[in-house]
Amino acid sequence: MPSPLRSLVQGRRNTYLFNALFNAELRYLVESFEAAEAGGNQDFRTLLNFSLGRIDDLSAMNTLGIDSQEDLFLLMAQAHLPMPRKRVRRRAFQAPAVTSVRSGRVRRFC
Repeated sequence: MPSPLRSLVQGRRNTYLFNALFNAELRYLVESFEAAEAGGNQDFRTLLNFSLGRIDDLSAMNTLGIDSQEDLFLLMAQAHLPMPRKRVRRRAFQAPAVTSVRSGRVRRFC
């Protein structure tokens, strides 16, 4: 059984490594954003707005001039940005559908 001191040291080490990785990632994002802004390239801003949920995937794909969601996903990965979460409104709309499917009643939303 590990000692409490060993566990504390391991926890501190993991926290330090996480903070170092987080700071490096944050620094990369800021530098990428500033470089894109300085060069007049709005693609990173579009990807950031999509990541934050400010615009939907179709608007982002239209602005970036791409045809598939796979390309959008690859651009998000290359930019080191997370994919957005579904908005609360959309989840609230989907909740009755999930509940009805679980209960065996399937409703169609048209």
